[in-house]
Amino acid sequence: MQQKMRSVLTTALLMLLLSMTNIGTRAGGVVSSTATDAYENDNTPAQATRIVAGDAAQWHGISTAGDVDWVHFPIQAGQVYRLTATPLTSFAVAFQWQGNALVRQVNQTLVITARGDSDFYVAVQAVDGCGAPDRVYLLQLTDLPVRIEANF
Repeated sequence: MQQKMRSVLTTALLMLLLSMTNIGTRAGGVVSSTATDAYENDNTPAQATRIVAGDAAQWHGISTAGDVDWVHFPIQAGQVYRLTATPLTSFAVAFQWQGNALVRQVNQTLVITARGDSDFYVAVQAVDGCGAPDRVYLLQLTDLPVRIEANF
């Protein structure tokens, strides 16, 4: 419990510092939030970047109008996942998805309950369709405790 609380506080502090300094860490180095998205080209499901539950959040950016960032990850029947996009500037993201799962969207978060074992694909884009160098966001995938769903 203390480890989880420490992780939540560390993430919150990092996000606060990033919002004040416009600087962040990606792939072991320091980059400004106006840097090019290191995961590009990820504009189609075929180019999707793999994201792993429990790993550090990935930095992505919506740098041009119409930019779409696709990610994918394996899902297991009955498992519940949370995918959260946290913009570091004021813009809203929209999701699209492909896969065998029940999906509930709450603000910038998807809650995904897998119906079967497969790869699950998610696209993230700006709601307004616009892009800009400072439209950077963190994308994180988390396993949630398994809930038994009556209507699978």
